[in-house]
Amino acid sequence: RVLLNVGRAEEAAEALSDASSMQALAWRTIALSRAGRHSQAIAIAQQIDRRDLAADLADALTLHTADSERHLGNATRAAELLRPLLDSPRLAREAALRLAEVSIEADDTQAAVGLLERALAHSSDGGTPDLCAALRYQLAWCRYQLDDHRAVVDVLGEHACAMAAFAAPSALLLGEAHASLGRHSDAAASFTHALTLGLPDEQAEQTLLRLGESCAAAHDWTTSATAFAQHRSSYPDSSRWFQAAFGAGWAAENQGHHERAIEQYRIV
Repeated sequence: RVLLNVGRAEEAAEALSDASSMQALAWRTIALSRAGRHSQAIAIAQQIDRRDLAADLADALTLHTADSERHLGNATRAAELLRPLLDSPRLAREAALRLAEVSIEADDTQAAVGLLERALAHSSDGGTPDLCAALRYQLAWCRYQLDDHRAVVDVLGEHACAMAAFAAPSALLLGEAHASLGRHSDAAASFTHALTLGLPDEQAEQTLLRLGESCAAAHDWTTSATAFAQHRSSYPDSSRWFQAAFGAGWAAENQGHHERAIEQYRIV
């Protein structure tokens, strides 16, 4: 268990290679699942009599067996294992998140919304910050897919600073939701925040363009020009260079810098 807690699942699985008791086999199954050895995890899980396990360990075993089934493409079996865990005192939220992901993969976004909303309202399992952030982000993503942009703002708006590992994608999603609602200054603020969070290059490049566009829509021509200029200097070989050049020209024109605007338009 100590090895599992520090993320050394492969070592934990090997340490339990001679396991014979039901409890030890359960921990070996969990370790194998976390290590990505899913076929082995399922094979051992089938040997375990859950009646010999404490309730918490039995639930954890079921959760990780479902993970392995899902990774092997057995979504229906994974869902069957996860549904009873929605009433688990400790693992209800984790089960709901995984079951929602199964629903998303099956294009049943509305079902995922119901599961995620229930999980966020679940009072007996507070969950870790990363788990709560994952639930909130997935719910916001689902709402965005359903074109419910106000709900995205409601889900993420108050929690933008508490999104843990999901801070950057949440800021981007919140920016797009604000933009869809015509709240261009708020969109620009979200995109600016996202850029401070260390985005991968491709995302940072696209976000600079979205920042420039949002500032232009908000008539903040100075910040718009700065964003497009930063894009041109940071990504000179980008396939989106013409968007930045045109945006820079549009910003310059609206600032009264007509010669500069003409230069940019000529490039395009």
